Amino acid sequence: MNDWTVTPLAAPLGARIDGVLLAETDDAKLGALQDLVDEHHVLAVSGQGEFSVADYVRVGESFGDPYVHPFIDAIPEHPAILQVIKEPDDTETFGGKFWCCDISFTSPPAALSILHACELSPIGSDTRFANTALAFDRLSLRLQAWVSELTATHVYQEQRRVRRQQRRTRSRRSTHAVVVGRCTSIRRSLPGSKSPHAKRAMPSFRFSTPIRPGPSSGSGSVGKPAR
Repeated sequence: MNDWTVTPLAAPLGARIDGVLLAETDDAKLGALQDLVDEHHVLAVSGQGEFSVADYVRVGESFGDPYVHPFIDAIPEHPAILQVIKEPDDTETFGGKFWCCDISFTSPPAALSILHACELSPIGSDTRFANTALAFDRLSLRLQAWVSELTATHVYQEQRRVRRQQRRTRSRRSTHAVVVGRCTSIRRSLPGSKSPHAKRAMPSFRFSTPIRPGPSSGSGSVGKPAR
């Protein structure tokens, strides 16, 4: 890691990493990424160039076992990698309409999401993140105790506009606690659930591929409490 340059992006969360090609990084150094995720919650790793599916999976497996999404179709090459595409004539955007925490409906919830941008719009393309652990820390003790007893129910079909892909799945509901333990340190955050399995939670892979022209899709998250 001595040749890596880590630049914090903002006080609540985020860091940019320069001087590393993840596809050529050995497993020992990839393991050090977890420490940076614990510290900064969101990492932007620049200058990766060509990034194969095998590279993508190897990087993800340094954090834990890949997660296979039960509702959304994966790419043919690997069952844990989702492709986000917006064609020029598409009027709907995948995600980006409200704050969310990826794969928080499972037990244990996914530890993090990994995004790789293949093609981005020259305008927009932003993905926004919030430090929900910091949000929880700043609540009063009384409010922390109150929200720690709350649960949330996920129902895809009750969203205002149901994507075509979601219509092909049967209706499913899942309920989890609103407060979650961090994936490696059991620090509590919003939203999610505190899990005894948190140290080996599963990464959720995602290709982010908005297609020019038009606004891009900004979806995805890294880590819990990143969002």
